[in-house]
Amino acid sequence: MRKVFLGLAIAASALLADGASVYSAQCSSCHGAKANESLAGNPIINKLGEAKIVDAMLGYKSGKIKGDTMSGIAAGLSEADIKAVAGYVATLK
Repeated sequence: MRKVFLGLAIAASALLADGASVYSAQCSSCHGAKANESLAGNPIINKLGEAKIVDAMLGYKSGKIKGDTMSGIAAGLSEADIKAVAGYVATLK
C-alpha cells in the first residue's frame, strides 16, 4: 500500500513539473509567473480552478471558443499538456 502512495506521489509530482514547464514556456508571458497578473488585459487565471481551465483550453483547441492567440497556443498542446498546465495553475496562489 505504501508503494502505491509513493508511486502516486511521484506521478503527481512529475505531472506538476510538466505543467510548470509548459506554463513557463507558453503561458507566463501573458498571465504572469503565478497566473495572477492581467498583462495586456489577459485574464487572471489562478483562481479559475482546474476544470474550468481545462474546459476553456479544450474549447480553444477545438475551435468552440474563438481567440487568435489562445487558439494558436492550445492547438500546439496535447490534452495531457492542457491537464498538466491546469493542474499546475490550480496550485498557484
